[in-house]
This record gives sequence, C-alpha cells and structure tokens, in this order.
Amino acid sequence: VLHNNALSRLPLERRRLAQVPTVTSLHVPPYDALRWFVTDSLVPGHRITVTSEAQRRTWWPEGAPPEVSVLHNGVDPAAWPFRDRGDGGAVWSGRIAPIKGTHHAVAAARRAGLPLTLFGPIEDRDYWDARIAPQLGGAIRYGGHLSGAALAAEIGRASVFLFTPCWDEPFGLVAVEAMACGVPVAGLAMGAAAEVVGEAGRLVPPDDGPALARAIGDALAIPRTVPHARVLRLFTRERWLTRCEDLYARAHRAAHA
Repeated sequence: VLHNNALSRLPLERRRLAQVPTVTSLHVPPYDALRWFVTDSLVPGHRITVTSEAQRRTWWPEGAPPEVSVLHNGVDPAAWPFRDRGDGGAVWSGRIAPIKGTHHAVAAARRAGLPLTLFGPIEDRDYWDARIAPQLGGAIRYGGHLSGAALAAEIGRASVFLFTPCWDEPFGLVAVEAMACGVPVAGLAMGAAAEVVGEAGRLVPPDDGPALARAIGDALAIPRTVPHARVLRLFTRERWLTRCEDLYARAHRAAHA
C-alpha cells in the first residue's frame, strides 16, 4: 500500500492506482491543478483522507463520497510535555506570513496587556519588515525559529497560545502542539480552528481585534488539564497511526476484492 502525501497529480493517475492500493492524504484546500484528478481517482483500492471535517466540506460541499474520511493530524505527547502552570504570558508559533496573522496576535496581546513571544521562520520578509519588526520591543519579542524540545519548552512556559489564521486552515497543528503542553488557546475562528480547539480555548470572528483581546482573558481561565486531555483523546500520534493502519487494510481489501 502506498501512502501518498504529495501535491502531485501523478500518484492519482488511474493506471497507477490500478496497480498499487493507495491512501492519499490531502493537506491543502482544493485548487484547480489537483481538484479534477482527486475526483477522478475514486476507484477500488484508493482511499482519500482530509485533516478535518471543515476541509472535507471545502473539497466536497455537496457531500463527500464514502471513500473519503477525516484523518486528524497527531502529535507525540512526550515531545510536547505537559506543564501545570504558565508564566502569565502569551505565545505565538508558526510561519511568519500574512496568512498566519502574526500581526493580529501582536495587537491582541497589546490590548490585553500581556507579554507575547513570537516563534517561527520569517517566511515573508516584506511583511516582517513592515508589520512585525516595528512592533518588537518591551513586552513583544521574537524568540527565533526553534525546533524540537527547545520550542516545546518555550510554548509550555506560556499561559495562553494565540492562534490567528487569516485563511481557512485545513487543520492547525501549532494549536495542538500548544494544547498538548497544557496551554489554552485564544484565536480566530477560521477553517478547522473550532474543530481542533473545541473546549480548550476561545475563538472569535476574524478581524475583530477587541474580541480577540477579550478571548485571551477567557482562555486564561481554562484549566490547563482541559487542552491536554483534548489532545490525548483526539490528536495523538498513536491514534493517527491506528487510523492509518485501518485505512491501509481497507484499501488493500478493496484492491483485491
């Protein structure tokens, strides 16, 4: 069985699917270069997954075929260790680019009167120079682009995580990583945010700065055991692997029926 995570149309060609049982995981919204090939690929021996119900509705607004299922992303909780208390500050993590809404996090933290640390690669230098760098100093700082245990330690120290997508995120892994550490979320209700965050945070409509600042206070009142428990219940690596193995078996059976 082939597990296809590519953005290429080539693994979706029918002649390939006829030879090898395949599970295709879609990580992006539908776009013209891929949409037709995905639709045409629904043959025996092929299963398709999306990362959220929200993403499934985007791909198939009239209802998805039975070969399509939701496969939530998962994390290893040991890599994002739980901490029972925060330092009173806020944290944001992700690619620093307009679609990730870093500027919304900065504005909300200032309104709420909380220190904020940003982590992640500077993907859009013009955006950084115009919208983010001028805001740094005092309570707003940039902690760099960390990886692994260093990032987990920094996120786990915070009291609230700001999640500010400005597009329809198919999932929102950074929020899950923070939740695993026990950090509640304040964010924007875009894409799959509500499905991912659930009771572990407070979400507000996009572009409502005052509401996002208020959501920070509401999120701070959520016990840290709540986000941690949500990750253990829904978003672990082991759960993801179990679902994958089930999908592999289904694809294999269908291909050889």
